[in-house]
Amino acid sequence: MTANEFKTIFASLPSLSKQIMAEIVNGLYAEAGFSDVTSNELSCTAKQWSGVSNKLIEADLIWIDEYKANSRTQYFIHADVHSSENEENGDWEEIRAIAALHLNTPEEEKAQDQVKEVAEEVAEEVAEEITPEQIEKEEVQKLVAILEQRVRYSEDKVKEFSSLLIHDPLYAFSWGEDALTHAATVSVYSYWIVLLGSNSVSYLIKTITQDIMKEVQFPAKSTSQMHNAAEAAAGIARVKILEALQNTAAHIAEKGGK
Repeated sequence: MTANEFKTIFASLPSLSKQIMAEIVNGLYAEAGFSDVTSNELSCTAKQWSGVSNKLIEADLIWIDEYKANSRTQYFIHADVHSSENEENGDWEEIRAIAALHLNTPEEEKAQDQVKEVAEEVAEEVAEEITPEQIEKEEVQKLVAILEQRVRYSEDKVKEFSSLLIHDPLYAFSWGEDALTHAATVSVYSYWIVLLGSNSVSYLIKTITQDIMKEVQFPAKSTSQMHNAAEAAAGIARVKILEALQNTAAHIAEKGGK
């Protein structure tokens, strides 16, 4: 995404989404592709972030990376425009300048913090009224949003491979392993996203665990090496889905869900 494309999409965002996107861009000071920005650093409540993040993901402006360390899981926010290409051609500096125009002043930030603090206090009081079913539904929606973003990213990578395959087949196949990984992600993630719409997280954890165990006991042994590689890639994708489901189950339990 170029600076001009970003400017067009950015201008069409609702005011809160525009403010939050500006804060994300402003926070991405490190090398391209790296982020230590989390939703806790943004001037919005958890409920507001749920809505804003969905809008920004749908607009292909951000994606969210799950990172585990010391038994904790954090979600780091990345911007699609924060790329090596944009840093090299100067677009990144232009994008930061566009975003900077929409950052709050110190006085506005103080007021936002006060509003956020009051909103979080109210949310804590209301939280007691939220049912376990609602808690699970909200966490599943967050998981689906993350998985769908990863599917879109992998779909783009598969398209890039397809295009390269037409123009330079030998070179394309030299990077075929990456394409196979992305193809497996699209297939496996899409399947489990559908199942998340009509099944409980606990049931899906049990089901996918059984699937993985069967794969371990009876690995693919086709005479086709490509077939075996595809099955292995799909197996790795299923393990990642299991980890994501387990993390979601932990979040649900922490919030008092089932």
